Amino acid sequence: YDLVVPTSMEITFPDNKTSKVNSSDQKKSIHSIYKKMNHQVKTVPLYDTMMSHRQEYIYFRTDHHWTTLGAYQGYLVFCEKMGLEPVPLEKLIPQVVTEDFKGTLYSKSGDYSHPGEEITIYTNPADRLTVEYKDTGEITDTLYNMEYAQKKDKYSLFLNNLHPLVEITNETAETDRELVLIKDSYANSMVPFLVRHFKKIYVFDTRYYKDGPSAFIAEHPGITDVVLLYNMNTLDTDTGIRGIY
Repeated sequence: YDLVVPTSMEITFPDNKTSKVNSSDQKKSIHSIYKKMNHQVKTVPLYDTMMSHRQEYIYFRTDHHWTTLGAYQGYLVFCEKMGLEPVPLEKLIPQVVTEDFKGTLYSKSGDYSHPGEEITIYTNPADRLTVEYKDTGEITDTLYNMEYAQKKDKYSLFLNNLHPLVEITNETAETDRELVLIKDSYANSMVPFLVRHFKKIYVFDTRYYKDGPSAFIAEHPGITDVVLLYNMNTLDTDTGIRGIY
């Protein structure tokens, strides 16, 4: 599966993206990418869903990431494409972990008058997780590192910042399916919704994982699904994604 996420520049400012700022037509670019996928890759049409929810709080105002509500919209479209029954948001436990998040756009703008934002996390009481960070050997039972809520880089509380490979096991998952998720940091806030549906998720950030996931997939016959999830800006600018092979 291939899921390309449009950025807030595209969704929040659709009429000004080419006339007043230096931004490409992401809808056209995503369509072009999807057209080049072969028949074995199923594309996830997220653009229209994000546009239809553009008046909602689906992107941070001070950061380049989507919010957890934005990630949930992506999760809903992904579940529909995969034939999964999504967990209703009302069955998850929300928690506001900070009210003073000031992200990358805040830092780059030079305008420090904007107030901080909330970050809300969602947990499913039915999940029983083991999360292993392969580069450090750390093992925990949560997808969040709450120490980051007290730091400047608060978005890094999702999946404990960036790691080459994270292995997540859910003892109470509704299926025995195993997922390889090849991604950038946009996926970090979507993983908490996905764990309900997979016994095991291997999360690769190929900007840091140098061996390439193909050999790993070949060595793990239990893997049933592979998903590539990137935001459009990463595809445009980050040469590290060449490691997806």
